[in-house]
Amino acid sequence: MKKGFILVCILLGFLWACTDSPTEPGVPGGGGSSASGYSVTITPAQGSAFITGAPPPSMENQTIEITATVRKDGAIVSERLWVAFEIIGSGAAFVESGNAHYSTYTANGAARATLYSTVIGTFTVKATVRVSDNTSINTSGSYSFGESTILTITGVSPAMGTSAGGTSVTITGSGFKQPLEVYFGARRANFVSGTTTEMTVTTPVHYPSDCNANDSVDVKVVVFPGQVAEASVTAEHAYNYLFEPLSPSITGIDPNHGTNNGGTRVTIYGSGFHCGGGVLVYFNQVAGRIISCAPDKIVVETPTAQDAGIANCTQTIGVRVLNLCGGLSFNLSNAYSYGPEILITAWGPRQGSASGGNIVTIYGQGFDAPMAVSLAGVGATVLSVSNNEMRVMAGGYDPQGKCGNYSDVISVTDIECGITVETDDQEAYTYVSPELFISGISPAAGLADTLVTLSGSGMIPPLEVKFGQTNASVVTVSDDFTTATVLAPIFPGPYLSQTCTTVPDGCPGNQALPTPVDVVVRSLYTGCTYTYKSFFYNPINPSCLPAPPTCTMTATFGAAPACTATFSVTPQCGATYDWTGVCGVVAGGSNLYSCAVTDADSPATASVIITNAGGAATCSGSVAVTGCP
Repeated sequence: MKKGFILVCILLGFLWACTDSPTEPGVPGGGGSSASGYSVTITPAQGSAFITGAPPPSMENQTIEITATVRKDGAIVSERLWVAFEIIGSGAAFVESGNAHYSTYTANGAARATLYSTVIGTFTVKATVRVSDNTSINTSGSYSFGESTILTITGVSPAMGTSAGGTSVTITGSGFKQPLEVYFGARRANFVSGTTTEMTVTTPVHYPSDCNANDSVDVKVVVFPGQVAEASVTAEHAYNYLFEPLSPSITGIDPNHGTNNGGTRVTIYGSGFHCGGGVLVYFNQVAGRIISCAPDKIVVETPTAQDAGIANCTQTIGVRVLNLCGGLSFNLSNAYSYGPEILITAWGPRQGSASGGNIVTIYGQGFDAPMAVSLAGVGATVLSVSNNEMRVMAGGYDPQGKCGNYSDVISVTDIECGITVETDDQEAYTYVSPELFISGISPAAGLADTLVTLSGSGMIPPLEVKFGQTNASVVTVSDDFTTATVLAPIFPGPYLSQTCTTVPDGCPGNQALPTPVDVVVRSLYTGCTYTYKSFFYNPINPSCLPAPPTCTMTATFGAAPACTATFSVTPQCGATYDWTGVCGVVAGGSNLYSCAVTDADSPATASVIITNAGGAATCSGSVAVTGCP
């Protein structure tokens, strides 16, 4: 069959049945998956393909080949058998016939058909095999057609626009799955709207490599960017940028101040900076030194305040960006301030209490009220300011759970000019944090819920106290943080022990002994921890205790004429025995119990509770009674 013939049949919408299949003979009654040892299978029993959506239809991407295989008694049938394929559902056809029915004959036990669809959906294909004049068998499979994931670009319209960007462009193709990104050259376009086959974007600004030159760029679509399923397609030289001078814009400057000496590194933020064509940055009328340039960011070093006859000393001036390619510029007035240089030359004292209140004197130059000062990152209260000296009072330092002293730089800020300088010494000022230390514990031994007093220093609440691994409840902490009272928690055990002999029974046993645990104190405020060795837990019962008894019963029956049921357990040192049985209650401490029984007592049962100072155990037994009147 010719492929052109097949494609024409399909694209006519299945209005005509195009087939070169054999004429279908009459199908007799019957059916089923097997008959007289025959069976038919269809492979694949389930399958899927995609609708490409881009004309012309791709036979390779939206067809499913189906094979019906006939066997007899498990072996492939070599004889030539008639096979009819039928599609249940509308919108699909067989490539071989151009409609929903196709019949053929097996070759080496197999018949094949190619399923095709132009619509999304699921279809059932039934295969019927005539195995004799009176018998046919059949089977079926299920096949789905979904929207294509093949990524293509078939058109870009319009195919040109100005280098200033902002042109609305429509891109057609297939597989435009969200999320996606569109690039014109190396720059990302702004996605406006779209479907899987068409979308609208706004072109980004373009920076031509040569001034006044037009450029053609690739158009690239990336679906699922940054994900495992990421895919892309590129239409080479699909869009033409027509040169238009770029107009720069300034949105921010950081920092917006510096010294009269110049040399301050300043970052200018904005857009439209044509770096490839050359960019100049002017402070008032003096150009700075360009360090780096990007379309949205320029890093520049400021000139001195007295340069080229222009006096910018201690003034706020405008900043202008000029694109040499095209000659367009942007000026931001009152954008940058020059001021005197601030220096810190000495200070003292160099440390103080974490609670603050220490008076510190800072020496230097360029101090001009109002000023702000921080000592090791903590704001200080400014008491006095002159050109070369400041006196400040240290604020309180919160260690935030970090144990030990804390040191950092001293920084001063000219509030009006917004200029900040700090010391080169990274340990210019030190906050001294109180040390946590436990010198004693009273009482040194006790039971759970004993009120225990800890003595020492630096026990700044909130406190966390543990006896071993168990948290204790903190009751009080003194105002000077030298004592704290806590409730000893329950001792989880085990106690230390020693072997012993019980009195008065003389049985071997174990005796619990006072057991030490470490007391660990932590100040959650300072983060400091101290371990005190140790607090002794007294045993609740310090007596010598025998091992708990064990109970295993043996039961026997003495036949007539004795007719006696006997129950016994292993003797236990220092134990008592409480028996219950068919003969009544037996009192006393015997480990043996027997009684007369009759057949009416069968089975004879007994139970015993064995008790000593270490605990109790229970066991039961029974024995059959026969031949006793």
